[in-house]
Amino acid sequence: MISWCRRHLAGSFSVMRPDPPLDFPAASFDVIYAISIFTHYTEEEQLGWLSELRRVLRPDGLFIATTLAPDRIGDFKTSESDRQRLLRDGFVCVSPTGVFNERATFIAAEYLDKTWGSRFEKRRHQTRGFVGYQDLSVWIAS
Repeated sequence: MISWCRRHLAGSFSVMRPDPPLDFPAASFDVIYAISIFTHYTEEEQLGWLSELRRVLRPDGLFIATTLAPDRIGDFKTSESDRQRLLRDGFVCVSPTGVFNERATFIAAEYLDKTWGSRFEKRRHQTRGFVGYQDLSVWIAS
């Protein structure tokens, strides 16, 4: 994708480092989207990235992201303790067996409101709003 973008689009395109911070000044972006990214982060990774994305998003900028809803945990082989932690905390990152991803992260809408809502203002959250599988959220940098 980066090679294609370099050939066909104006701008600078490169691979980003896997951990924050990014090499961009504050308020550099009007829109940031993270499709099937936060569906794999631990809570610590997620909180670090949320803070960094808020830093580089301009005021009133859009942050669009997908997450896995709690009811999706049944699609994966997980332990009873993982399911109970999800019910209790609204967040769990697991390493399920027999799937192509090494980690799967499930996030309740209430958890999003509390943690993501401390950095952004929620404009919309739609269960299975992305390809009928992942939840879709739209946030504004306030």
